[in-house]
Amino acid sequence: MTKELGFNMGVLKILAIFLIIYLVTRLLFKYLIKSNKIKSSKISRIFYTDDEKFIINWEKNRKKGKLMYILYNLIITSIISFVTSIIYLVVTGSGFNKLTISFLPAFCGTLIGNIIGLPSRWDMNEEKYYNLLNNK
Repeated sequence: MTKELGFNMGVLKILAIFLIIYLVTRLLFKYLIKSNKIKSSKISRIFYTDDEKFIINWEKNRKKGKLMYILYNLIITSIISFVTSIIYLVVTGSGFNKLTISFLPAFCGTLIGNIIGLPSRWDMNEEKYYNLLNNK
């Protein structure tokens, strides 16, 4: 079945390993920052944003507005999807003529998922922001 779809299981395993490493690193930075063993830095903010930085960053996002937040995230996600598809095609040895076949369904799914999910993400961040402000 995986050959019919032109899917390489090796690529899936590599992506799963990267995802696991990312999640473990995120949890590790969260623990180290919350327990005051390390201070937040530019590198640690890639994986975990502490509450103070979240408030500062979210105030900036709020000033720009919900529409700009959604558009910015849609553009970034689209670029990441495109680059990931190119990397996938290079790693699997597929030709670039399969780009539309491989890329289009993933791109459309990502785009639709973000259009549906980003407004609720905005609301979740707003709620987190207000909770953090009230608990300070």
